[in-house]
Amino acid sequence: MVSRFAKFPTMEKIIDMHVHLWGHSVESDQNALRGMLDRYPLAWLGVIPLWGGHYPSREEIRIGNDATLAFCKTDPARLKAYVTVNPCHANSAEELQRCYDEGVTAAKIWVASRADDPVTFPVAEKCIELNLPLLLHSFHKTVGQLPHETDAQHVAGLAKRYPELKIVMAHLAGNPLWGCAQIADCPNVWSDFSGSYCESDTIETAIYYLGENHVLFGSDAPGADYLNNWGKMVDAKITPEQRHKIAYENAHQLYGC
Repeated sequence: MVSRFAKFPTMEKIIDMHVHLWGHSVESDQNALRGMLDRYPLAWLGVIPLWGGHYPSREEIRIGNDATLAFCKTDPARLKAYVTVNPCHANSAEELQRCYDEGVTAAKIWVASRADDPVTFPVAEKCIELNLPLLLHSFHKTVGQLPHETDAQHVAGLAKRYPELKIVMAHLAGNPLWGCAQIADCPNVWSDFSGSYCESDTIETAIYYLGENHVLFGSDAPGADYLNNWGKMVDAKITPEQRHKIAYENAHQLYGC
């Protein structure tokens, strides 16, 4: 019996623009990411530090960023560092500049502040100045929404305030039908479907609302499974051209590498 996965040829180039180093599992995460590079046809990984929980201190932010920069310098062609900032810290713009000078590819805000909260605006303005895409954790939850956790309407608010800012709304906001509809009229917003979810039709939904040029492939590895997320690409009812754009070309154009 021939597997249905065999109907799609192996991709020559894949950019996984959303993977992590966690402060509590640095060595095992590094090994997992190196293993992905050895096993899969990945052009590069976008490595995002997460240290200190949802509301990290200045010290935790700096330690995580430094660890990620050092790791990515071991294979700079295939490991691209992000800088994580907590906008509640007065030095967040300076931390962006410091890490930009060390060669980061993009910036990330986790749960420390909502995207459209004024405390986030200096980070947004610094990203515009440095031409850095800003990845925003975004999740729409029925229960358990965290304090200051960004939802899709907050992403839309920031995008409309700063139309020149390049924004990535992570995880399709955890609810593609809700999340993608909120940013459908924001041409400066992209979205990735990273995470551990197993729903079908998420990619088709994202294309419907955002267009094929604004959907990105991310896995959220090693906390989530790379193959589980790639399986959604295999299962999606999309053309080979659309698959190439989502797997590689859109991120290549957005990040410039």
